[in-house]
Amino acid sequence: MSSRISEVVLDRTQQLVREAHGKKEYRPVAVAIIENQHGKLLFVQSAKNKALWYLPQGGIEEKEDVVRALFREVREELGIPKNCLTLVSYRGMKDLDAEKRRSDKRGFTRGKRYFFFRLKLKKPPAIVLRTTELSDYSWICYSSLPDVLTPMRKERAEMTAEMIFK
Repeated sequence: MSSRISEVVLDRTQQLVREAHGKKEYRPVAVAIIENQHGKLLFVQSAKNKALWYLPQGGIEEKEDVVRALFREVREELGIPKNCLTLVSYRGMKDLDAEKRRSDKRGFTRGKRYFFFRLKLKKPPAIVLRTTELSDYSWICYSSLPDVLTPMRKERAEMTAEMIFK
């Protein structure tokens, strides 16, 4: 754990995760804003929609620690071990309503609750994608972010940009 994230903040995020699972409205999701040694951010490409690039992320299981879920998802989807990363800061949480035509197979009724964390890459890992979910990855410079965010749903793009630049 990082001394840059207070126990109070971590306790509050856990409370929000428990609330989300209890109410079954917003599925809790940990999002990794990973910056490499060259100041570029890691984005991944959806295996289902090749036009969609987004920050690495994954669901937080019921009773799972938020930070543990963050590192678990980064390891499972990208093969990046925890020892290659430094947890820098917690950027915040945002609820995003699902699109009207979209249903959640896990039973959440409204959308997703995103928890954003900033991570710094300590050493370059060998990235191994979980190809059932991701088809590619890219290190994106800040000046290219508008190109990456434009294909996203407007509300999701705005939320992502806000958390990156917060």
